[in-house]
Amino acid sequence: MPADDLVLNVRQIAGYPSANGVALATDDVLLQRGGLGGPYLAIAAENLVGTAMQTAVTPLQVGMLAPPDASGGQMFAQGMSTAMGGFWHQNAYFNAPQGEPYRIANGPAAVLDGDPTLGWRFYWGAAGGALTPIDWMMQLFISPTGYLTVGEQVLLARDPNAPMEAATAGWVQANTVTSFMGRTGAVNLWINDILAAGGAPLFSPVFGGCPRAPTPDESSNSSRIATTAFVQRNAVIYIQNLLDCHPFVFTFNGRSGEVVLTDADIEAALSGGTIAYAPLASPNFSGVPTAPTPPPTSSDGQIATTAFVMNAVTDSTTGVVTFNGRSGVVVLNAADLTAAGGAILASPAFTGVPTAPTAAPGNNSTQIATTAYVMAATGGGGSFAPLNSPAFTGVPTAPTAATATNTTQLATTAFVMNEINAVNAGVVSFNGRTGVVNLIANDISAAGGAILASPAFTGVPTAPTAAPATNSTQIATTAYVTSAISAIGGVSTFNGRQGAVVLTTADLNTVGGPFLPLVGGSTGPLTVSSPFTVSASTGSVNLYMGAAASGQPRNLNASLNGVLRWTMQLGNGAPESGGNVGSDFSLVSFADNGTTQLGSLVVTRANVNVGLSSNSPTVTLNKNSGTNGGSILIGGQTAGAQRWSLFLGNGGTESGNSAGSIYALQSFTDQQVVQTCCSATRNPNQMAFTNAIVNGSDARMKENIRPIADALAKVMALRGVTFNRITRPGHDEIGLIAQEVREVVPEVVEEMPPLDDAILRRAAPSGVLLGISYGELTALLIEAIKGLATKLEAVEARMT
Repeated sequence: MPADDLVLNVRQIAGYPSANGVALATDDVLLQRGGLGGPYLAIAAENLVGTAMQTAVTPLQVGMLAPPDASGGQMFAQGMSTAMGGFWHQNAYFNAPQGEPYRIANGPAAVLDGDPTLGWRFYWGAAGGALTPIDWMMQLFISPTGYLTVGEQVLLARDPNAPMEAATAGWVQANTVTSFMGRTGAVNLWINDILAAGGAPLFSPVFGGCPRAPTPDESSNSSRIATTAFVQRNAVIYIQNLLDCHPFVFTFNGRSGEVVLTDADIEAALSGGTIAYAPLASPNFSGVPTAPTPPPTSSDGQIATTAFVMNAVTDSTTGVVTFNGRSGVVVLNAADLTAAGGAILASPAFTGVPTAPTAAPGNNSTQIATTAYVMAATGGGGSFAPLNSPAFTGVPTAPTAATATNTTQLATTAFVMNEINAVNAGVVSFNGRTGVVNLIANDISAAGGAILASPAFTGVPTAPTAAPATNSTQIATTAYVTSAISAIGGVSTFNGRQGAVVLTTADLNTVGGPFLPLVGGSTGPLTVSSPFTVSASTGSVNLYMGAAASGQPRNLNASLNGVLRWTMQLGNGAPESGGNVGSDFSLVSFADNGTTQLGSLVVTRANVNVGLSSNSPTVTLNKNSGTNGGSILIGGQTAGAQRWSLFLGNGGTESGNSAGSIYALQSFTDQQVVQTCCSATRNPNQMAFTNAIVNGSDARMKENIRPIADALAKVMALRGVTFNRITRPGHDEIGLIAQEVREVVPEVVEEMPPLDDAILRRAAPSGVLLGISYGELTALLIEAIKGLATKLEAVEARMT
């Protein structure tokens, strides 16, 4: 029978056994393609669900209707539920064989993941080819405790216009002090800041140029600075008047110099000591001593006379005659209080605007409630903020959360500033102030600086000495005053004495004596018997001069206990016949047994060659003939062969700058080939090295070796500058500032020994300057470049 003639009796669906609400992947479902009259088809339940909406032109609607204009491929539902740890992918799927996310098509991908322990996380995958694994980058993370973490930057649409709005980095930069003198963090004013700005320290300032100060009044006698005008106008005239009109005290009771009053002086002045006197400490008066009577009510260190005591007793015992019209035994009553404008304790009736302390919020006691307390308790007179979406007015405040707090707690402007400063390492405050900070006089004084108006210096302040006869507001130094006094003639004191001073043997002995007397008159030659002796702590030292005839050495000999130690020969004993013959200078030492050790030091007169001799090696100092164009050579020899030469001048004719003045350090090979190691020019003061400078860097020389941390951040914190050295004005240079580098990389900053340079001493009164070991910065730069390379590789990987 043909199949199309078969008629089946189909039961109602309810007549079939129940599948208990579960469809299996192996189940088949019967379909009728095209509706009634269409052919019947079978399809697996899994394929039915997976393909039914694949090409749908209408959206999938679960529990709610989609808008009539909604396009296909969308799903509308009242809610979406997933199992624990469910996630949502965009342009991504989980590849079962590989066990990791893959792209569905070219382009970026995203995933929203709800982890039961970590919280909500949003990931982003950079654009890539189809069917390639996805390198996820975490963009947003909300922890179960409410902490929000953003993987990249947070961009704000505007700067804040209300106190509780978030602040952008640009707003913070524009409204805060980002750095002070190149430093960040909690900055305090340093004395170097004042010096760099042209200021002077309060303690021992060293002024440059022509410092000025107000000229004091003629009668001024204080610690104010005396200008040259003050000295010229007052001091010189005053001193001249003293010299012309007032005799000086030459001696006091037969003593001169620094005289101190003694008991003997007082006793001698009081009739030779027959009259007793009272000492300043604990005097024991006798007789009837008197003193001025102090004014009534005096209460100080004056002597109280009997008159002062009697007056005070009288005043204290007079008493009150009446009190509020009453006399006798008077008792204070309420009427006295109210009459005087007071309030009684029971039911007082205050007038005017009485005030009282405002109680703490929540206080529930008999304390008076002020209007401030009532307004605070009622929320400002009845104006409350709703819990849902409150709209505050005025300047609402809230407690500032601790740094790194990440909750729903309100973030105040203080919290935002703290967090931004922690990230950007800006200046948090300047001397305790924030906002638009201006340097004030108190900042300078607190850091030990001197203000321009009436500075009060301490220590030993110095200043340039004005030219003689200067008459202006320039500060007058002690050297200027001394010179001005000397200019008017006369010696103020001599060895502590004034008046008609006569030179004595004691004066000579105080300046290096004893001295020998002249023999043969004051204008005759000095004749000394040989030998003369100067006492020493042990034995004696004999000095004697030999014969002075031509060709004979002129010797100064030093002996100890009769044994020669040194001989200085001014001449070598040969007859002088020009050149250096008979004129060599030598310094000879003697051994303990008196044996001569010749040639310790020899100097020839004609060419001023200097020879120094020791056992080994020989060191020779030569100066060529002629001052201009000659070179001063220090040579080191071993067995007659040159090993080192130090040239102080290169032999060229000096014509300004460094011409003819180049310093050079040279070495010699075994074949006596010259090799220049380094050289230096005098003007400008620069040093050049011919070959590389090698620093000891062997691992065996080091310990506690660690990698450099945060190298890139440290490099970013450094500031390269252009500058001119104060010792070389007009010449532009580039480099770093040692004080700034010390804040970031203190390992490369060292203190330099005091320099004997007048300009640098004025800039650094302490004598200690800071220097940078630029070579050591190479290691920091290497690690910083490696850090940049790592970041660049990560960026390139995300873009591929």
